[in-house]
Amino acid sequence: MKKLILFSRKKYSAIKNVFTFLIIVFLTIAGKETVAQSQWLDHGKGNSASIEIYKPIIPVFESSFIAGVRPEYTTFSGVVFLSGRYEVSKYFTLTAEFPMVNGKWDDTVEIYNEGGFKVGNPYLGMEYYIPETPVMVDFGFRIPITPEGKIQASTYGSLADVDRVEAFVKDIVPFTASVNYRAVSDSKILFKARVGADLWFNTKQLGIYNQPLLNTLYTLQAGYIQKNVHFIFGLNGNYVMDSGTNDPEKQNYIEYGLLVTFPYKNIRPAFSIKVPNAELGDFLNYVLGLNFTYGFD
Repeated sequence: MKKLILFSRKKYSAIKNVFTFLIIVFLTIAGKETVAQSQWLDHGKGNSASIEIYKPIIPVFESSFIAGVRPEYTTFSGVVFLSGRYEVSKYFTLTAEFPMVNGKWDDTVEIYNEGGFKVGNPYLGMEYYIPETPVMVDFGFRIPITPEGKIQASTYGSLADVDRVEAFVKDIVPFTASVNYRAVSDSKILFKARVGADLWFNTKQLGIYNQPLLNTLYTLQAGYIQKNVHFIFGLNGNYVMDSGTNDPEKQNYIEYGLLVTFPYKNIRPAFSIKVPNAELGDFLNYVLGLNFTYGFD
């Protein structure tokens, strides 16, 4: 029996190391697609507080794991982003966000327990709306406070939103800035476009990135904005500006999404679905999301 247990531990340890390597590869890919805040939150104008809840659905590699151990997450695993907006003036808004994750493998052989609850890196930012135009510029950064360990939780949090992978990466200090165009026509058709830059500092802590890492971000969205329902669909993209021995080719990563919001007075419940392109499809099938925003004076 002891030999069997030792064999199981050694095999589980080897599998764990392989899965950890896959996590690092995922962070190498998806970590290059980050922005300040979600592009799939219809928060409206003025002051507001929002909660976003995401459930990533990941592929299961059963053949690679010992009996009783499956790299899929428990029913109660999920990712939460709490955010707020404060309108200092008509043209200037402060933003903040606090991420959390509860992620644990749904296995019956708990030789290693590296899942559980974990807080992420808070975000602080600002937005400036150029007078008499539909153009807004934003700037922000994250405070690196997420603790070390609980790799299952960190991975699950990173899978929730490729726009915010850096929320659960330890020691990274990301700065983002972008120019946004958003307009709604008389026929209630929404068009939104964004282009920006994402700059990560202290990336040598991961051992896989150049220092610093620079990428170009972009968003294209369209929708129908009715009084009682908003339909928004489109894509987020990232063009990798840096390349090196670990990533010799510059890549372009895309995430497709659909958001449906139901505005009613001061509240905005909504649901979303996000699907990655082929490069991220090895790590993620899709992400289901629910969010709720409350606006106040």
